Amino acid sequence: MKKALLILLHLIPTLSFSQSLGLKGGFNISNIKSNSSTFQTSAIVAPSFGIAFFPGISKVFDIGIEPTYSTFGGKDAISFAGLNGTAVSKIAKVKYHYIEVPVSLNYYPLHETNIVGLHAGMSPMYYLSKKEEFAISSSKINDFVIAPFAGGTFGYKFAKKAFFHLVARYQFPMSNIYKDAPYTTKFNSVNFFVILGCRL
Repeated sequence: MKKALLILLHLIPTLSFSQSLGLKGGFNISNIKSNSSTFQTSAIVAPSFGIAFFPGISKVFDIGIEPTYSTFGGKDAISFAGLNGTAVSKIAKVKYHYIEVPVSLNYYPLHETNIVGLHAGMSPMYYLSKKEEFAISSSKINDFVIAPFAGGTFGYKFAKKAFFHLVARYQFPMSNIYKDAPYTTKFNSVNFFVILGCRL
């Protein structure tokens, strides 16, 4: 948590040099990818929101910085014997809450009124907390995860300085979620969100 706050504080000076600033909101469709046959989860949908700012390097190329509160996780059906010996199935679900700071290189071949672009980058993710409905794993959580991502941007400019971006990206963290698990446990997620902003 302290590391996440320090990162956000270090980003404050960058805001003063930004030419565009926006609010970001959307959702993640995420899953926990593992090489263990006994640890297989299905996807959950969870919200994400934050801010986005762009230094304005040029009209075609720019950098995006997006401090974001995000939730990722997975769910699994767990079967066990009930009181009368019959099989009972429960859904085990876990949600992990992170502060992440995606930093992307954006390419906008169309940028006048209609905006079309591609982007790729890296996101450091700092673990905050988790919410469980039946535990999926008893392993300790990794406090820091690094996640490459890539995706596309579609948008529109209106009212001279205002704009919105519709963004879709695939995110594939390189680090394990759990520290001491004997198998790999990595997020596999698709992110969809809207950035509503203006030029400063």
